[in-house]
Amino acid sequence: MDTVGNLIDKLSIVNIRIWFAEDIKRNAGATNKQLADACRITNVANSQRNDLIQEIDELLNNMVTTGVLQKLYKQGSTKMYGRELGPQSAAEIEEEAPKTADD
Repeated sequence: MDTVGNLIDKLSIVNIRIWFAEDIKRNAGATNKQLADACRITNVANSQRNDLIQEIDELLNNMVTTGVLQKLYKQGSTKMYGRELGPQSAAEIEEEAPKTADD
């Protein structure tokens, strides 16, 4: 199941795809094939965009009405940059473990 964050990530990718297609459509030197492809990409991406926005809205509404929150993960124990990698104690991992409604 996608989280709100996953859906927003997908939405940002679709928005970038639309942006690039719009750049092609504004290019005075674009060929007819490039323009047609850019229009097709824009149409498909706009449909994806609308579907993603609806899915985000439904997921947020469900969370508000049911009170059931999504599982969150802290990235501290899985971060691979900006620190020395080495063995981590069980206590450190436990401190960074996500808290759930059952806790």
